[in-house]
Amino acid sequence: MVKPESEHQFLKQELEFRTALVDLTNELLSSTLNATFYQTALERTVQLVPDAQGGSVLIRHDDGLYHFEAAVKFDFKVLNSITLSDEELGRRAREANIEKIEIHEYKQRLDPNKVRLFQEAGKLSDIRATLSVPLQFRGQPVGYFNLDNFRSQEAFTEKDIEIAKAIAGQVSLALYRLFLERRLEQERQHYQHMANHDPLTGLPNRRFFLDALERALAHAARRESATGLLYVDINDFKRMNDRYGHDVGDRLLGEAAARIGGAVRAGDVAARLGGDEFGVLLIDVHGPEDTQNVAAKVKTALSAPMTRGEQVFIMKASIGTATYPEHATTAEELLKIADTKMYEMKHAAGA
Repeated sequence: MVKPESEHQFLKQELEFRTALVDLTNELLSSTLNATFYQTALERTVQLVPDAQGGSVLIRHDDGLYHFEAAVKFDFKVLNSITLSDEELGRRAREANIEKIEIHEYKQRLDPNKVRLFQEAGKLSDIRATLSVPLQFRGQPVGYFNLDNFRSQEAFTEKDIEIAKAIAGQVSLALYRLFLERRLEQERQHYQHMANHDPLTGLPNRRFFLDALERALAHAARRESATGLLYVDINDFKRMNDRYGHDVGDRLLGEAAARIGGAVRAGDVAARLGGDEFGVLLIDVHGPEDTQNVAAKVKTALSAPMTRGEQVFIMKASIGTATYPEHATTAEELLKIADTKMYEMKHAAGA
């Protein structure tokens, strides 16, 4: 039996929508969580919901305010400068909700400057009906798709609502997955940072420093350039640590790390090698003289008085230097030479 034409048309439209919904879901799941994600989702939603002619996406940020993340038929740069509180946003049901938007309603909830910005964004006074659909995250709304119609107050049928809710559900699913992926990546980066950095000073640790030194020497060999190395030891640190306590000692090490880092170039690597010993890797120096100049700069920075409450501390440092390729051609040899020179200077200073 041949089905009626209307049923054929309904099935065709249903198939087209389901196909488009699957395509949208796949597209969102393969994207990253950024402005493009929201803009793509909104544009596809406006295309798929029959009565939608424009719209915007609002997402609640950590500051507790809603921020515009995407817009169609509005000036996004203007909308992006606006934030809305729960009170300014007005009541929003968790279910799809048709809401008539009029200028006087905004004026009741917003200060005049925000009303002006909304008007500058365009077409606000033309809105006849808005379909607001929540984006759910762990069962709670984290934002809204606002779909606008500029022709009729009777816009948005039950079918429109059904389509919009289906899309919002898929967007929420993609949003949740991307959030989990981002959190896992942040945790991975955090643990990687912990594995490569000293928890007290925040500087790279010995492991990171040795890897960086190997890479720097390989780079220097290819470019036939020089690489400098400083081995820094804080004189009499154990005595100060024993006399004033570990809390003061930790603060002194933190200050020393900050001063060493501030005395070298942004591309160089300062690291805590252990205890009161630090290393500095100087990338692309001209030769031993450059390395010595940086060592003098670091020593001067460390020797400036440090005040902790009523106490004044003056740190002195012994610094050994070595330069590739003049002094050695391997990381192990460079470290040994710089370490030996550091101990010779320390012994000479009676530290």
